[in-house]
Amino acid sequence: MDRKFRLVFLLDWEIKDSSEQMATLKDGMAAAIRVLKERGHEITFVVMGNWSGRFSHPYFMVNVCQTREELKNLVQQIKPDCIVHWADLTRPNASIGRELGIRQILCFTGGNTQGGTIDNFDHILVESQVYYDTFKSQGRSVSFAFGTNTKLFDPERDVLKRQTKTIDVLNMSTFAQWKRHRLLARTFKNKQLNVVTCGYMYDDHEMDCWRDCQ
Repeated sequence: MDRKFRLVFLLDWEIKDSSEQMATLKDGMAAAIRVLKERGHEITFVVMGNWSGRFSHPYFMVNVCQTREELKNLVQQIKPDCIVHWADLTRPNASIGRELGIRQILCFTGGNTQGGTIDNFDHILVESQVYYDTFKSQGRSVSFAFGTNTKLFDPERDVLKRQTKTIDVLNMSTFAQWKRHRLLARTFKNKQLNVVTCGYMYDDHEMDCWRDCQ
């Protein structure tokens, strides 16, 4: 692709200690932004915090906005081709692009698929089949764009070969539908195995995920 894009990448979660938390962010999302920048695309990374300013991340500069109005003004100055939101469907700044006439893409972080802000996005990127099917059934423009590092817990890695097993099954994931905790619970029910699952538990939706495990 020869065309170079100007993008605003918005991490639409309030990160109170923005500099401390963002300085060590080196996950797949951060790496993807680094790759885009290396390919010549212009990326402005923005987070919401309790102060305003900029600081340097190993991969890119981080812009911190304290208010919605400040965020909107920054986007107006940049005039991006698109705003890419790293968010779910409940975040307060989902309509920024609609208000400014700028196209928007949602990198769906999971959770509530009926959160109410979906009409603000022109396209949705997901990492799992269950979310793809959900949004497709709603007639939304959706595609796969990211996923898990399946080699991370590869049992053939030397460091894992040297460890003594204490847990038969370990599932570390947010208690959300697409993590398929019901399948986990059904698979290991009544088996004499030490099964552990841990992650964030919602108290207003998808509570059946951790209840199934209990």
